[in-house]
Amino acid sequence: MKLLMMYFWIWLLPSNDIYCEYESTANDLASIELTLKQNKTFNLAVHPLGEGKYFKLKGKYIEKNGSISLKFNKKINPKLLFPNAQLSDCNNVTILNEKEVCFNRSEEAVCIWGITCVKE
Repeated sequence: MKLLMMYFWIWLLPSNDIYCEYESTANDLASIELTLKQNKTFNLAVHPLGEGKYFKLKGKYIEKNGSISLKFNKKINPKLLFPNAQLSDCNNVTILNEKEVCFNRSEEAVCIWGITCVKE
């Protein structure tokens, strides 16, 4: 019986433990979730409110010197996902190239799609 219970609890454990998660604040545009997993992968899910198509992007991340660098699996236009990277009120994401962006790990929020996403 103990062995059966042990297997049951192992089955319930998540296979990719969450390392860090950011979720959008209340807004009229979209629900956004950026999930960094222990296995150094990430998911970025954008659920537009009203009309618009849900999309999910995946990739790997590197944490180095207090910064998190997201490397997307596909080429994206980072200026579409991070349009406010140059604005003073939302400039905590740096666009490195067409597949990579980075931000400081100590940030309590990052701006994605022009929406503030807070660390959970």
